[in-house]
Amino acid sequence: MPRIWSFHLPTQIEFGRGAARRVGQLAATLGRSAIVVGYRQPGPLAPFYDRIVLALSQAGVKGQLLLVADPEPTVADLLAAAALGRDADLVVGLGGGSVLDLAKGLAACWAPGSHLLAALQVPGEWPEVMQALPVLAVPTTAGTGAEATCVAVFTTTTEPPVKRTLVGPALFPRIAVVDPELAVSCPPELIARCAADALGHALETACSRSANPLTAMFSTQATALILQHLPRAMESNSDDDARQGLALAALLAGAALNDAGVVVGHVLAHGLGAVLHVPHGLAVAASILPTLRFNAPVCSALYAALADACGLGGGSADEKAKRLVDAVARLLHTAGLAAGLAPSEGESEALLDRLVQSGTAGTRIGLTLNPRKIEPQALRDLFAQCLEGLHSPAG
Repeated sequence: MPRIWSFHLPTQIEFGRGAARRVGQLAATLGRSAIVVGYRQPGPLAPFYDRIVLALSQAGVKGQLLLVADPEPTVADLLAAAALGRDADLVVGLGGGSVLDLAKGLAACWAPGSHLLAALQVPGEWPEVMQALPVLAVPTTAGTGAEATCVAVFTTTTEPPVKRTLVGPALFPRIAVVDPELAVSCPPELIARCAADALGHALETACSRSANPLTAMFSTQATALILQHLPRAMESNSDDDARQGLALAALLAGAALNDAGVVVGHVLAHGLGAVLHVPHGLAVAASILPTLRFNAPVCSALYAALADACGLGGGSADEKAKRLVDAVARLLHTAGLAAGLAPSEGESEALLDRLVQSGTAGTRIGLTLNPRKIEPQALRDLFAQCLEGLHSPAG
């Protein structure tokens, strides 16, 4: 833990079943015209978009739909959407992490006097985002926790592709409306992948060198909630308590991420996502056990404390730590997230080179904050483990 630490979360949180019915009223506190960002193919969310626009209108806010978001947004996606040049006082994002990231990016690009659009089109480091239109975030999945973070991730078209992160205090949503009822249409596979992302955030922020007492509290609670509620949510998406538990876990893990940061797990996940186009939740799932096992020699006491919080039984610190890893392995296996990502033999060596280059270029902070030093060969070995697939519970 740092000698001096801080915690910052300026986002107003509105949480609970039915909270989405207040979106219009809440948006009216931020402006009189809103762009509602959503999925290009909205599927079961289509009625929600119509309801949001109606609710905005009833609250005196002019709402315009911008359904342009695709899963795993790219820099090109952000530039194309920003070029539409919509005039608005605020941006509403309704969807999963991809939608919320795009909404944040657009809010930053459209801010009066913003030079972000130009900066995104030239090589070099992206500037810290210090100005943006207000964002009202309405997550429809329980995964990224983007409703409570000051980051937004976009994939480049470089070689190798890289997942790069916009960061800055202006990217915090002004208001987050977390309504577990919006996730009722999510299929079990999507619930599992999103929960894996939240679990990755929880476990990584717990062991980060920048973790502090507040982020640790959030990380611990998020881990326990996911282990408790994911099996029930996958069995029946009509289980209100399970949906609410996962939504709270994602929110808490996202809030912890801002100040604690991620470790090597997200270096691995971002490399897999950028180079192999693996959906982010699945990429995080593939990285969780390799990361837990690599850091185990220096995190035994921390893992034991997490095991205690999850009610996994007594014993020595090492025994408790092993129970935690085994419990996470069983959860991933039960959730159907233990499939391999192995490439063909002929491309694996070259692929490892590209993965290491991409992950390191996009998420170097994860190597800095990791509790155990990572040599180049160790990082390569961890990517190889991800490609080989997750270990079985007995592994």
